[in-house]
Formats: sequence, structure tokens, C-alpha cells
Amino acid sequence: MLLSIIFLGLGIFHHLSLELILLFSTFAYVAGQGVTVLALLLSAIEILRRSWKKLPAEYVISRLAFLYVPLLFMSALGAIIWAVSLLISSTYGGDVSGYEVWETAYLKNLNYNLASMEYAFAGVMFSIGLLCIVGVARYLYVRHVKKSIESLDKNENIYSGTVAQNWIFTLGRIAPVMLFLLAIFYLFSLAFLESYPNTKVLSVYSWSAMRALPFVPLVIGPLAILLDVLGDVIFYLLPIDNRISALVRTRERLENGINIARANDHDIVVLSHSQGTVVAIYVVGTQENSDVRLITAGSPIASLYSRFLLSTPKGRERNHKPPRRWKNIFRLDDYVAGPINDAKSIEIEGIVDIPGGHVGHVGVLGRCQSRESDT
Repeated sequence: MLLSIIFLGLGIFHHLSLELILLFSTFAYVAGQGVTVLALLLSAIEILRRSWKKLPAEYVISRLAFLYVPLLFMSALGAIIWAVSLLISSTYGGDVSGYEVWETAYLKNLNYNLASMEYAFAGVMFSIGLLCIVGVARYLYVRHVKKSIESLDKNENIYSGTVAQNWIFTLGRIAPVMLFLLAIFYLFSLAFLESYPNTKVLSVYSWSAMRALPFVPLVIGPLAILLDVLGDVIFYLLPIDNRISALVRTRERLENGINIARANDHDIVVLSHSQGTVVAIYVVGTQENSDVRLITAGSPIASLYSRFLLSTPKGRERNHKPPRRWKNIFRLDDYVAGPINDAKSIEIEGIVDIPGGHVGHVGVLGRCQSRESDT
């Protein structure tokens, strides 16, 4: 419907009636939806065709997630914008009959049942959000009450951080199935379900906007760190010729800092956390004849990069060499990071028994640096 507003505001197609403009913009809106759904379906099918039983399941679900996760958030934002815009238009638009004319024309030209489609989409997304909340509750239960659980083969204890990561894997298997069924229902709705002329559009989009509620804690709560980490990962893995790629810039900054410290004859200890460890592992490893000591904390290089993205330093860089003097620490309740388990490269890999999830490593890193200085 944004097209109709733009056309009217710019005077484009001024010789056409409002009804024809609404017809055109509604058709463009529905066509855009259809093309998006088909593109996502075909992309998902191609990913499965190339990866099924050839690559680890974690990698497949992460590839699929890069398709549908942006769609989920954009759809929630779109429903909210729809609801707010229609509320303002119906309340402060002046002529109520004009809004009613628009509503009637919109439903007539939509060619599918708005209520059934929006409620189905909202229901699926709300369910995915509830599964996220269940995962958070399970993580908190294991972290504060249970302390650990047995693995399926009962050979080891699994702590809260790994529990959270495994739940993400479980959710990653469930969500695509739900969305695939939703896409089939959407295509079925386009073909067979007619629009109801008495549908209250504002009411439909208002209820549909409720799909965003389960995701609010992931955006504004302490778990928002997950979005920060994912953003760092995406920008780091973009092709280096992309303007917003962070790979070259972050590496150059650390290299410059090391060179300045070396020029002043300082002993160098690189302390890094989270995404910074991915940068530091590469930079320190490429320092020839280096006496630089590296301490990493909360590193996602194994738990995220290797497990879900099949991305390793050696796989990304042919000439990569692991740092020679490298210590790694991690928390058992860290839902992003975990052990790296690279005995050939890491001198010491320690567990931090102080709870704190993925944040609050500054004090721990400071103590590690003090111990390095003492030795």
C-alpha cells in the first residue's frame, strides 16, 4: 500500500482513478509476497539438495536460518507498521468514509483471505518465539538449579552453555519445517481462499503484530548479546571487497597495535574476548618469529564458527598458523562460546568457575594478564 501513497503524493498516474491505483498497488504487494515466498522455497530446496547427508546438520540449519530469520523479524516489523499506520489513518485521517473505501478496495483486490493468512503467520512466528523462551528457561534451570545434565549416551555431563547451544540446534530443525508448511498454506490461500469483505483490516494487523512479543527479551534483555555476536560474525564473514566487511579493518587495527608495542620494546600479551578472539587468533598466528602471548576468553571459534558455519581459521586462510603461546578460557554457562579443544595449538585451556554467561570477562582477563606478568 506504500506504492499507492507514493503515487498519489507524487502525482504519478494522476489520470487514473483511486480504485485503479489501489488495484495496482495491491497487486504489486501480493506479487512481492509471492515472489519472496517462492524465492525462499527454491533457495531452501537448493540448500538441502546440495547439503543433504553431505554436510553436518548444524551447517545446513544455519544456512537455512540465514534465509528465514531476517524474514521473521521483517514480517513482525511490517505488521507493527501496518497496525500503527492504519490506527493513525482511521483515527486522525479525518474522513472516516475514505478509510472505509480504502479498506473495502484493499480486501477486494487482495485475492486471498487476509485474516487466515496473517493469523497463520503470526501463530507460527509466535510459536517459534515461545520455543526460544523455553530454551532460555531450560538454560536458566540448568545453570542455577540442575548445574549439569547427562548427555544422551551418558558418557559426560553437559553444562548450561552447551545446553543452550544444543537448544538452538533443536530449534533450527523445528523452525524450517513450520515455515515450510506455512509457505504451502500461503500458496494454497492464494489459489483457493477468497477474501472476506467484512474483515476489519486494523484488527487483523493489530493481532498479527503480537507475533513480535516473544522476541522482545532477545532484543532488549540480557540475551540481546546474541544479536550483537551474530552481527559481528556476519560483518566479519562478508567478502573483503564489501564496503561493510569488518575483516580487514579489525585485523589491521590489531596488527598496528602489536607493531607499535613491538617498536617500543614491550612484552606483548593480547587479551581478546568473543569475536575479538577470532581476529586475534589469526593476527597473532601470522606474526613471524613472534613472542606475542595470546589469551582468549569466550571464543566462538569452535562452538559457533566451526560447529554451525564450518568455518575454521585454516579453512579461511591457507597460510594460517595457530599462535605459539596461546591460552584459552571459557565459562561452563557461556551460551555463545565453549572449549576449543585444540591440544596441538593451545598451551592451557581452563574453565572459569565464576558464573557470568558470555559477558564480564574483563576481570578474569586482567587476572590472566597478571599471572602472565608474574611468569
